[in-house]
Amino acid sequence: MSEADVPGLQERMEKNGLRIDPTPPSASNDVFQAAYADVKVDGKVVATLLNNGTAVMTNEAAKSIGDQADPPGLAGPDLAQWRADSYARLVGGSVEKAITAISQSQSTPPQASYGASQTQAGASTDFSA
Repeated sequence: MSEADVPGLQERMEKNGLRIDPTPPSASNDVFQAAYADVKVDGKVVATLLNNGTAVMTNEAAKSIGDQADPPGLAGPDLAQWRADSYARLVGGSVEKAITAISQSQSTPPQASYGASQTQAGASTDFSA
């Protein structure tokens, strides 16, 4: 999988001041570098979570989120889901799962399980109410 497989990824990253490393990762790591979900406020992406649990966010979102500690034992897609839900709640936004999101069972090696409900790709959860 490359950025060509994820429409709009390059633009989203550039919009947030990021760049894609031209050195291709190994095939086994590609899926973990793909988008898991976006956190949006008023239709604008304020944070992007990757399948490996990494979060990229705007400065404004980071100020709203502050120093939030992750629950122990979470990694990969479960960490990405927990962070997306938490960030959306804290910034008054919603979560939109990416088409490239994977489940914890699809990640390697197996990680601790996160008990959150699994949503379908493209589904949204609104925390603004």
